[in-house]
Amino acid sequence: MRKEKKNILVIQPLPGMGDLFWFDDAFQTISNHYKQPVTLMTKRQSRADKVYEGSSYIKEILWLDDFTAHKGIWGIFRLGQFMRHQGVTDVWVLHKSWRYRFAAFLGKVKSVYTLPKETYGMHPTKRFSKMAKAYAVQRCDFPKFPLSHQAIKSVAAHLPAKTHPSVVLAVGGTEAYKKWPVENWIALGKYFSEKKYTVSVLGGPCEKEEARKIVEGINSDGCKAAAHTNFTIQESLAFIDGHDFVVGNDTGIMNGAAVLNKPTYGLFIASPPLQYRPFLTPILPNKAGKIDVQMVQNVVRQSFTR
Repeated sequence: MRKEKKNILVIQPLPGMGDLFWFDDAFQTISNHYKQPVTLMTKRQSRADKVYEGSSYIKEILWLDDFTAHKGIWGIFRLGQFMRHQGVTDVWVLHKSWRYRFAAFLGKVKSVYTLPKETYGMHPTKRFSKMAKAYAVQRCDFPKFPLSHQAIKSVAAHLPAKTHPSVVLAVGGTEAYKKWPVENWIALGKYFSEKKYTVSVLGGPCEKEEARKIVEGINSDGCKAAAHTNFTIQESLAFIDGHDFVVGNDTGIMNGAAVLNKPTYGLFIASPPLQYRPFLTPILPNKAGKIDVQMVQNVVRQSFTR
């Protein structure tokens, strides 16, 4: 008998790119369970179309904003109508809101998978393991985020030689209160350079001037660093993968480094620490409420081995 073709929709409404990476193991697990790629519905702010461009397990990105733009009851009906018209057979709701469950009911979806109630008080990074267990789905434990061949090829010429340890200083971030000061990055970059590490400063186009100041400060005393601020998201991840470890602000790219299973030191200046991947080491403020350079040096020195 021919097996019925599934039309699988995964709903993940948290808006950030970092939030998206929190659930990457869920996306890979669900796809692996069905032995086919899935459709992901999420928020535009996540930039999922750039993150999962060319993905083998995400076949299509749909923007949740388009279906719930007016919110309220009409947004729910609009989403349910879409599911019915598209013939969605299975929905995985990676959020506790009743809205998405009700939309699936209105859409006459045969199989709807939701978070167990005991997970509602948990951090999102901890919820899916309970969900997978509840539905007897074999979870992919800490799968590495797969990079596109094009991104790997694009950054190849920018990667450091393997003769010395290499570090990425991921200085980007959309929220200023989560970002480490420029002078700290300069001091840390000098420290690594003096230890004969290859130092790369990574940011987005918005950090171009900030990265320039950091590199200029590092290079002022005979140390050496290079700035990279024009990579796409996929290229940034491929660039990180070509280094030994990362020190970064609590941002999407820092979470991207974590799901690459790359040794990652996250600076959790103003947010709760995360440790959802074995290679992610959170660094927290001291009693004065600050993360100083010496603290980062000590943590890296104690835990990083090439």
